[in-house]
Amino acid sequence: MKPLRILRVLAAAIGFVLLAGYFVGSLDWCRRPSAPSPRLERNQSAQGSLLAGAAEVELQPPYPVVKAGYAPPRPEVTVAAHPLHARALVLEVSGLKVAIASLDVLLIPESLSSEVRRRIQDLGLAQIWLGATHTHSSMGGFDPRPISEMAGMGRYEEQAESSLVKAAVDALRAAAATLKPVQVEAGEARFPDLVTPRSEGAEPDGRISRIVMRQGPSVLAQLVVFAAHPTLLPRQMDALDPDFPGLFCDRERRSGHGITLFLQGAVGNVSVAFSAPDPWIRKQEFARQLSQANDRVALSPLAPASLEVRTVSIGLPNPDASRSAPRGLQNIGRNLLCRSAPARIEVSELKLGPLKLLFVPGEPTVGSEKRLLEVSGADRVVSLTNGYFGYLEAPELVLAHQGESKRQYFGPELLEVLASAARVAGHSTQLTQGK
Repeated sequence: MKPLRILRVLAAAIGFVLLAGYFVGSLDWCRRPSAPSPRLERNQSAQGSLLAGAAEVELQPPYPVVKAGYAPPRPEVTVAAHPLHARALVLEVSGLKVAIASLDVLLIPESLSSEVRRRIQDLGLAQIWLGATHTHSSMGGFDPRPISEMAGMGRYEEQAESSLVKAAVDALRAAAATLKPVQVEAGEARFPDLVTPRSEGAEPDGRISRIVMRQGPSVLAQLVVFAAHPTLLPRQMDALDPDFPGLFCDRERRSGHGITLFLQGAVGNVSVAFSAPDPWIRKQEFARQLSQANDRVALSPLAPASLEVRTVSIGLPNPDASRSAPRGLQNIGRNLLCRSAPARIEVSELKLGPLKLLFVPGEPTVGSEKRLLEVSGADRVVSLTNGYFGYLEAPELVLAHQGESKRQYFGPELLEVLASAARVAGHSTQLTQGK
């Protein structure tokens, strides 16, 4: 057979394979059922004296480890410029125990959250919220989902996941072993000069929500909810770093404010409103400004001492790649998303006295947070906890392909799906509790 004819045959064969692959990839392999009604999984409450315990454990990454936070290429590093931590707070009222833990990482996949829960079943915790500070300069490699590996986390390594599980478990166990009576104070203030919007939509207000646990004159721990992307360090830096949340938590502890858990609020479209030529100065200066703002939050006692937990599960619709994939490749994009976007998630509420926090496993924008607060009656949304379904944008911006919609895995119906779960989580209901 002549060389030219051989090349023609090979080209035809390759073309056939590509055409067949396109046809097969364009079929609807996802086909999720319509999102069912929200299901109440847990509804527990208790009144009485509040006990609390807190702990902080340094992460031990399995170097060399890939950095997370950005698309490829990603550097592999062998050192941390500043220590990474897992921090935990355990609360108990009349035998009802819950825990909140925060890791200096980009996000929390559901697989990581489930493994941590499995490892501490003996602690008798009714609910565990495992959250991420969302730093874009920490370790990756611990999320096995394909889209996550490609988009921001790097290739999955079991050792990376194991190191995070160990740190979270150690922090939670240490916190649970030190429960003591505490008094609670809380407050909130707005600092709009600290933040700026990074896309269309509702403007961020720089709100800081602060919950302080006191043992007499001393502060045991505090929860601080604030929303801003920790992207102050360059993406190709050759070391891991917790960015401003980690430095903020360290400053607070040294200032006598106890172990500080930094929790991200509606971070979806919010950036830090501070710039400086040197990224190290930028990070340190913003952590200092955030600490100064936190000190200005007026605190008032929370009473009566009561604890309430309500957890709701909800199915998610088919993923939607219409804003992220070119025309003609959207079905293939949806099928790829289907392997990484969760089919079911949990939305939950923690009520401490009159204060209500709503926890969601994604990145809501300021506009979508307003809807969730409206239907749930919560005081604040805490994002990036117990899983990750991507961004949550207001439906009008999704339809217009604006805001953070290009990063949203689902269509414009997603917010109302989440709102239906938030409504149940935030209010008493006659729904049958799931088993």
